[in-house]
Amino acid sequence: MTKNYIIKSLFTAALLSLFISSVGFSQDKTVDSLIMVMNSKAPDTIILKTFEYMYHNEYLPEDKKKDYEDKVKAIVKRNLSKSGLTDDQRNYLISFSAVPYMDEFKALFNNDPGKAIFFIDKVIAIYRKTKRNKELASLLVTKGACHNRIDDQKTAISCFYEALRMAEKLKDTNGIVYASNAIATTYMEQLNFKSAIPYYKKGLEFYQSQKILSPSEKIQYSSLCYNLGNAYQYIDDLDQALKYLNKGYDISINSEDNQIAGPILRLLGTVNFKLKKYDASLSFYERSLELTKNDYMKAYTFSFMAGTYVAKKEYSKAISAAEKAIQDGKNGPKSFTILTNAYLNLHEAYRGLGQFDKALSAYKNGIAYKDSMGREQIQKELRDQSEQYAFEKKTLLSKIAQDKKMQKEIGSRNRVIYLSVFVAILLLIGILFLYYRNKQRQNIQKNKNDELKQRLLLTQMTPHFIFNSITNIQGLIQSKKDTEAVRYLGKFSKLTRQILEHSRENFVVLSEELNMLENYLAIQKLLYNDKFTYEIIVDGAIDVNNFLVPPMLTQPFIENAIKHGLKNRPEGGLVSINYYLNENRLYFEVSDNGSGLQEKSLKEYQSLSTQITQERLDSIAAKSGIVIHTENNTDSDNKIQGVKTFFEIPYQFNS
Repeated sequence: MTKNYIIKSLFTAALLSLFISSVGFSQDKTVDSLIMVMNSKAPDTIILKTFEYMYHNEYLPEDKKKDYEDKVKAIVKRNLSKSGLTDDQRNYLISFSAVPYMDEFKALFNNDPGKAIFFIDKVIAIYRKTKRNKELASLLVTKGACHNRIDDQKTAISCFYEALRMAEKLKDTNGIVYASNAIATTYMEQLNFKSAIPYYKKGLEFYQSQKILSPSEKIQYSSLCYNLGNAYQYIDDLDQALKYLNKGYDISINSEDNQIAGPILRLLGTVNFKLKKYDASLSFYERSLELTKNDYMKAYTFSFMAGTYVAKKEYSKAISAAEKAIQDGKNGPKSFTILTNAYLNLHEAYRGLGQFDKALSAYKNGIAYKDSMGREQIQKELRDQSEQYAFEKKTLLSKIAQDKKMQKEIGSRNRVIYLSVFVAILLLIGILFLYYRNKQRQNIQKNKNDELKQRLLLTQMTPHFIFNSITNIQGLIQSKKDTEAVRYLGKFSKLTRQILEHSRENFVVLSEELNMLENYLAIQKLLYNDKFTYEIIVDGAIDVNNFLVPPMLTQPFIENAIKHGLKNRPEGGLVSINYYLNENRLYFEVSDNGSGLQEKSLKEYQSLSTQITQERLDSIAAKSGIVIHTENNTDSDNKIQGVKTFFEIPYQFNS
């Protein structure tokens, strides 16, 4: 099963300034009272504060929103024309010019976050200018959320850390909570679960310290419990995962809005899956579906249910669940996560039913949807920003503590320290850049060298085989076996053409390789006056039209079996060739029914072409440590029945 969905409500809930989504609570009396104020002739300050509160909490009635905004615009214009305003008063009035931009942002946030960034930048610029720093910190988290949704994690991370630094400087508890949660969620998305946990717990401490929680705070509290449970289940601390998930479920299910209960139930299903409690897992998934209205979120649940059914070997149910996940998940913001999981579960289900063509198709679709995001780059940015944040925080605290005694001296020293650190960081970045660029070039050159070496070895073997074959034709002609020589030459020319066609290829389709071996064996059988027969056996699980193997890799061993293995057998010889799969590895085996080899002969049982084949294997699969095994076949009485050679063949899948 693939990674669980990480709740993003922590991002959208961070819009404290002019955009907090308080999801439809029973606030009729409060809203009615606020509307009365807005419709009254109350002082301008009261009207502005009331409008700001209603806008923050999404209390503005849609049919009155434009009228109220026009009223506020007129009040701002009238008051800005007055003389004697303080800077704070003027800045407060100017900040309302952000309302139209925030309206555009809110309209675009869910469906087009890329365009929404333009408008949130306008709002941020106004808030920087008017020095509304407390609201600015939460707006930076909002901007980071937009960048995160368009997979621009580098900018998102920068926004989150700037927001955290600003909130800590202002000692803004809410701002610290939201920025910490945003950073934690980014760590989660990069699979750095242990680093995420402390940031989530920082937010949890705030909610646990509150005696009374508002409905929106209950949503955030249960969301934090969900994310902590998710982090713990990823590091397989399932007891801690269950602790926080059950706590979050109790909070959510007893709230006026239980929107987090569905995701929590889904994650409880995942934890029980890990505990191999499959029936309990399915029960939690089904309860989650009952509370989930969004088709995209249902698709996640169906995807996980498919994995559970596969584990129970209930393949038909797994197929049904996976198909529902694919249908519901196609149009989500990050559909590749759902579709990858669903198609891979579909692949396993079809395999379980023996429907290999459908299994292969599902597997290809699953691979196509794999996430291509550059995780390494994002993880590096997280580390760099985290280290920079820790350094800046330490420097700031040190400066405050010592500023009372020697402010001028410390200011001078700090400038030297900052400059030194800056130069050191620049130097380190330069060294790292040069190191990784050089290493990348070395890897590219190594791959080219390996490929050239493999082709060289193949060209070494091909002339060797051609030389042997021409020698055989010459022998037939000298023996006045003209008919046999002509037949041999016809088959040899066909085989030579096949070899030349593939001489520049590193891999060929297995079906073509088998065809070449058939021609080669027919030639050898003709040459040896039909004193032996042969058989080629291919495992039924092998798709000969989609497996790619190195060309003519096995020919030297077949030649040895005929030339050496059957040399003391005048007739009735048998060469058996077998291709089979073992633990998803492809193996080749050739055996004969000759007289076998003595211990000393076994060690010498390799020709020049056999040595070349070993070198080709080393070049193709250097890290695999493939070894060519040659041994005598024996019966139950330990009597030698021939020689067997076998080894693993590196292969690729033709997609």
